[in-house]
Amino acid sequence: MDAREQKRLLRAAMRRRRDEISPDVRVLWSAALCRNVGVLPEFAQAACVHVFCSFGSEPDTAPLIAAAFGAGKRVVVPITPGRESNELRHVEIFPGQQYKPGIYNIPIPFFPGQEAYPFCEPSDFFTATDCILVPLLAFDWRRHRLGYGRGFYDRFLQKTPGYTIGLAFSTQEVGDLPIENHDTALDIIATEKVP
Repeated sequence: MDAREQKRLLRAAMRRRRDEISPDVRVLWSAALCRNVGVLPEFAQAACVHVFCSFGSEPDTAPLIAAAFGAGKRVVVPITPGRESNELRHVEIFPGQQYKPGIYNIPIPFFPGQEAYPFCEPSDFFTATDCILVPLLAFDWRRHRLGYGRGFYDRFLQKTPGYTIGLAFSTQEVGDLPIENHDTALDIIATEKVP
């Protein structure tokens, strides 16, 4: 079985594993995870943070967005495109930001009265000391991640500087992920147990 097929099977299994975490436990673990990220020097020193808007059983990133704003950081979120594109789009958000459901029901920023999205390119203003908070379905001891399968973050991370911090629950760890040539390790994996 090749790496691509192994990943496909593992994605389904790891999605089920994360979905089985009860909502109450997910709230507690998300809060602990956000506290752990908040004390990381890489997060503290970043002037700008790129963070995904949580959906489904992902860790809740809302406290990290609030913490970033509280520390005076710029915050950028991704917008997942439909099948017409294989590149994430990006929008800077601001305190009090409104959201609406986007594709796959992922929350996206809502800008009342604006006809066009104010897209930006993080690579235009991100530096090596900024940080990118990355979603994942599974991770291993080498800090490799298993994403959702469309390669959005692989392409994004290849062209954007900054510390990469995977956000996960500890139950998402596996022994060794199948790796392909385009897969790169993250700088840090943060969980509810490990900052």
